[in-house]
Amino acid sequence: MRWPSPRRPFSIRSGSLEGSLSLEQVYEFVNDIVPDLLTDFPHLFRTEVIGTSVEGRPIVALCLGACHAPSPAPPQALYTALHHSREPMSMMNLVFFIDHLILGLRGHDPSITALLWSRQLWFVLVVNPDGYAYNEANMPKDPDETFSGQRKNRHKSTCSETADVGVDLNRNYDVCFSQDAVGSSDEACAEDYRGPAPFSEPETRAIRDFVDRHNFSTAFNYHSFGQYFNIPFACQPKGVPPPFATSVYNALAADMTSRNRFKFGQSWKESNLYSVNGETSDWMWQAHGIFAISPETGPSFDVDNFHGFWPSDPLVIHDICNELVHSNYVLAKWAGPQYALIMQGWSTVITDDGKVAVITLDLSVRNIGLRSPHQPLQIVATVGLHGTPSSPVYTLPPLLHAADPANDAELIKLVVPLETPLSAAAPGHVYTLLRDGRTCSMFRISLGKTTSEFQVWQPLVLPQCGSCAAFGSPLSNSTPSIGGDINCMTLDASMVDVKASPPLRNFIVGSSSTEDADDIPTGRPMVAAAPKQPRGTLSVAHHEKKALLLVSLVVLLGMVVGLIGLRHVKAKQSDEYSKVSKSETLDDGEGLDNMIDMISPKCIAGQAAIENGSQLAQQRRARSPQRDDDDDELLQEHPVNRRVRSPPPPSARDDSGNYSHDEV
Repeated sequence: MRWPSPRRPFSIRSGSLEGSLSLEQVYEFVNDIVPDLLTDFPHLFRTEVIGTSVEGRPIVALCLGACHAPSPAPPQALYTALHHSREPMSMMNLVFFIDHLILGLRGHDPSITALLWSRQLWFVLVVNPDGYAYNEANMPKDPDETFSGQRKNRHKSTCSETADVGVDLNRNYDVCFSQDAVGSSDEACAEDYRGPAPFSEPETRAIRDFVDRHNFSTAFNYHSFGQYFNIPFACQPKGVPPPFATSVYNALAADMTSRNRFKFGQSWKESNLYSVNGETSDWMWQAHGIFAISPETGPSFDVDNFHGFWPSDPLVIHDICNELVHSNYVLAKWAGPQYALIMQGWSTVITDDGKVAVITLDLSVRNIGLRSPHQPLQIVATVGLHGTPSSPVYTLPPLLHAADPANDAELIKLVVPLETPLSAAAPGHVYTLLRDGRTCSMFRISLGKTTSEFQVWQPLVLPQCGSCAAFGSPLSNSTPSIGGDINCMTLDASMVDVKASPPLRNFIVGSSSTEDADDIPTGRPMVAAAPKQPRGTLSVAHHEKKALLLVSLVVLLGMVVGLIGLRHVKAKQSDEYSKVSKSETLDDGEGLDNMIDMISPKCIAGQAAIENGSQLAQQRRARSPQRDDDDDELLQEHPVNRRVRSPPPPSARDDSGNYSHDEV
């Protein structure tokens, strides 16, 4: 067995279909493996059958996160794959991401735990199960690897080749449906056949109805192969979204591609690409205002069709999946509120004997996420993390989201007392925490002598409980809870209302049911009811207090031991840091080595990213020059990556016999 290199956090799941999971293995992953891994977290997952395919196979949606939260529902993000059944990397990268989230949750990663407690992430791993099952049955019959797989669903039609039957599901949505013959075809055996009418196929109806029942703010509709993020509109006659929405799209895509360096934009603006009719993300944006993107993933364009669609090397598959983890995380993060904190200035109050007693912070806060919070935003600051006094808790009404043109920064003033008056020199840094009932972010701010020396570090994202809930509050006997309903430390399974349903394997591969998808009930849960936990002789409150104390100790120990020396080790050669560090003073009991593990030296102002979206499209996010990058992967300029798709139908060839466009 070949183990992954030390740089990889864990190995990719290996499947039986050219290295990718088979349909049966995908069903097993959703119905058995994920529930087994999340036995201790029954409130953080749910599965549903949202429809059936032409041949009666189930189309399954998996939810990770606050999937059983009461109304109003948490912010929601959607991930779909395998609209085109020969594009398994669209599915494999999502399986990898799900494993990544579960591993982080079970390992008590604070950012992943916070994400899953504050979002609903929905995954439809196989939109086109019939086409995928056809490939599984027929690809072994072609050992010469000349058949790269069925693309469409299995809609009946009279074609000379069985692989030519079906409807292209990514041409079947109700947007630009029959706009022209360039973006789709009306010929039943063509590879981009749009179907007889919008949503004529049970697979696209399942996605339509599922989206209609939810309130998604972001979505990824994955395809392969190539390395490009398609932003609406893929249909050229529709042009682009309004200017403000386009700037939000550009800022979102720039963040998503800041590490993998994929290109993004409208496909028809690229010289070798083309317009698309009836496309999924176009419909989601036009019908629901969802910030939906259709990423192309997989190998680069210089790979042949078969190995482009079906890379079988586990290390290649791993690298393809790993380069999209950040993009997938950004989609989830932007789905709800997130905050940019900007330091405007600060001042001190001096005692009669010349010592600093109070620090006053002038800050601006902006919501750069795509949903407004349902609860007011609380802001509190302190000089230290070890029981030092804090400012009063400042409360703002819920901030408008980034897609609202009226979104603007709120200016606030925080007065932070010091436990004992210091000398004439002010402390070198303060900690500021923002919480809104679902999200919680702690910022470290370095206090330089001038505005140019301010340093707002990337926030540490925390679960909405424990240290976050207690920050700035006096010690009490009450245990913090999420929204006053679900306690962070103990969760009684009786609070989780999950009903049993027939096992998924009753629906699985080989079913020839002719039952129409519209005639079956949708939204059926597929997880057995969690058994009630036996109660001990001690009260729940007693256990909660002990658990809170233990978690608090672990958090403090992790900050001191795990992050000691991080700032000096990783940033001591930075000119910018050197200038700031000279102005910071070591406080008693808390030195500079007590640095929170921040990702990058400075936060990027959220509104600046939105207002300058077009410029961000041309730039890369600034990184610390001290970031570990032994292989020079992040700092190295890569050649432009462009999508590569399968050949279009013969009707798309020009007079010279060459293809005029490739696949969406």
